[in-house]
Amino acid sequence: MTFVETLKFDNIYSLCKSRNLIFLVKKSKEISCIDNNYVIWHKPVSYIGQVKVHGENLFFVDNLNSYLKIFDINNGNLLLEDENRFYSLDIKNDVIVCSIYNMVALKSEYSLFNFVKTSLLWQSKNLNYLSFFFDNLINVIGSVISKIDESTGDVLWERELGSGVFRKGLRDLDVKISHLVGVWKNQLLVWMNNEQLICLDVNTGTELWRITDFIKQFLPNWQSISQFSFVYCHIENGKLYQLDGDSYWSLDLATQEFELLWQDTQKEYLTIIHKTYTEDFIYFTASRNYGLVPYLIGVFNRKTLSIEWLHDARLPQKAENNFCNSLNQAPQVDGNRLYVLDSGGTLHIFEKESSIE
Repeated sequence: MTFVETLKFDNIYSLCKSRNLIFLVKKSKEISCIDNNYVIWHKPVSYIGQVKVHGENLFFVDNLNSYLKIFDINNGNLLLEDENRFYSLDIKNDVIVCSIYNMVALKSEYSLFNFVKTSLLWQSKNLNYLSFFFDNLINVIGSVISKIDESTGDVLWERELGSGVFRKGLRDLDVKISHLVGVWKNQLLVWMNNEQLICLDVNTGTELWRITDFIKQFLPNWQSISQFSFVYCHIENGKLYQLDGDSYWSLDLATQEFELLWQDTQKEYLTIIHKTYTEDFIYFTASRNYGLVPYLIGVFNRKTLSIEWLHDARLPQKAENNFCNSLNQAPQVDGNRLYVLDSGGTLHIFEKESSIE
């Protein structure tokens, strides 16, 4: 598999993908819809912000006014504009989780909003980080996780997953939830900042199993603990897969059996950072030797356990600040095209060479 760069779009703030359509939020304050590298519609907005696609609708939060705008993805027609002060959003079916940050209380206030009926379902000031996670409405605060009833806002279950402090490097840290990893069947996987992977029954909150000292147990030669993460992992057929750092491994969620599938042993080894999984391939950005700034784009074959394509996308250094723009987002894949957005706002579009199957 080989890709060649065919097109660039500059002045891009963010992008999202749906079917064969790519939606770009431009720093010039407009949203563009691209099909097969051609702009089929664009709409002006008052300020750049967050964009998501759900069903036949595109949702945009204006960062200046915090208004929600909903567009028809096919023609860009404005379907709804709501002035309920949205700061961020998450979507499931016809329901939006929206947050407003209270500068006085220094915390977010959350609401559930039905965008079809344009009605507020409920509002709460007692939640910390609320989002839909694989169709489950989950709230996280510190080391406490809870599941919320989306129709009423009631707490269905709540569990504290740890307490106290632990030593990491030269610092004492409070034990807390680092991030939610994924859901498989009824299992909710949670990664803690003290290197514990915990599995809960998503319906009841019951702890099913826990792996302590995950890195020491399974990846004892890991050279950069600060970079270890379950972000961008993939769950498939009862196994969790992760291409992270310089290795590719799996964890059986039924037996907790760990398997190291591949490791880069080259002298100048890859440090894989952002990635997008498909059934056969992983599309990634990377650096070398645990560097923090990704400048390489690649394709990893999950069947042959080999890197099929690697492209050096090192960008020119900016004279004013001595920094290069980096590839700080996961590549987006759509058929034969690969989309990579760099931190300078340039969208790089690569196409698979036709002579390669």
